[in-house]
Amino acid sequence: MIQRKGELILSWIGNGLHLLYVFLVGIFFIMTQTSEFKNGMIQGFIEENPGEYDLAYQTYNLMLGLGVVFIIILLILLIVSIVAAILIGKNAKVSGILLVITGIIGLFLSFIAGALWLIAGIMLLVRKPQTQNDQINSQYSNDIHSHVVPEEKKREQQQYNMNEPHIGQSSTSHHDHALNDQNKRENHNHDNQPYK
Repeated sequence: MIQRKGELILSWIGNGLHLLYVFLVGIFFIMTQTSEFKNGMIQGFIEENPGEYDLAYQTYNLMLGLGVVFIIILLILLIVSIVAAILIGKNAKVSGILLVITGIIGLFLSFIAGALWLIAGIMLLVRKPQTQNDQINSQYSNDIHSHVVPEEKKREQQQYNMNEPHIGQSSTSHHDHALNDQNKRENHNHDNQPYK
């Protein structure tokens, strides 16, 4: 089972930021429905376009309608991203697809949250859990390397000990070894010569 902590953290941070964004947009939307805001907007529109009183009301109502649609889309994104975050541990592929979709849409509406969802979704789709064979091979490889490395070091140490003189060894013993080697070679050459 693969650990999905990174994806969980990214998706829940995105959810928290998006919830904050929805809250701020909701407050702004409520403020636009006050009579002061409504009268100020209509008055400003009429000053720019004298005699267009009906058009000013239509523009205000259109803005309210778009605001409602915008908030509904933001809430749908929030719900889908929460469902995707809950599904991370149960079905990573479905969760990844949902997060990629909400991330792409979120990039246009709630940029930071959308980027976090997109990253988490891609990570969910790209990172594959290890199969049982992969786990066995990984364990086998770890076992082999844990035993092989000390054996190689032992061999290297033995080779080093054979080639290097010991600290307490005198120079005469080196000389004796060299003479013994030379005598062996001479005896070997003498034995191989043909008899006359």
